[in-house]
Amino acid sequence: MRQAATGDRAPVAGRGRLTDADRLDMLARALADAGWSSSPRYERIPPLIHVFAPDLPWFGESVLVADGPAGVPWFESSTGDLLAPCDDLTCAVGEIAAGMARLLAIARAEPEER
Repeated sequence: MRQAATGDRAPVAGRGRLTDADRLDMLARALADAGWSSSPRYERIPPLIHVFAPDLPWFGESVLVADGPAGVPWFESSTGDLLAPCDDLTCAVGEIAAGMARLLAIARAEPEER
């Protein structure tokens, strides 16, 4: 079983130490550029962001930082699926968008279509 990250990670050249909140902030900016909204939940342990479509703010996905293969920090979904390494924001946004698209199609369907 993977353990959620504590927030302290290896130093990054010119930046010092990146925390999980730093990584989640970078992901939130990349998601915003792709048209998604997010809300930080950094008071929680582990810190996470709630990702949602602007027109359905009550419906979304929680994303946190967890240890992936070889201890590399990865973004992880609320279902425990590893989405992408934290240094691959493009892949992470794509994985989140694909998962959200499937869920939003169901949420937006007419009741008789569900």
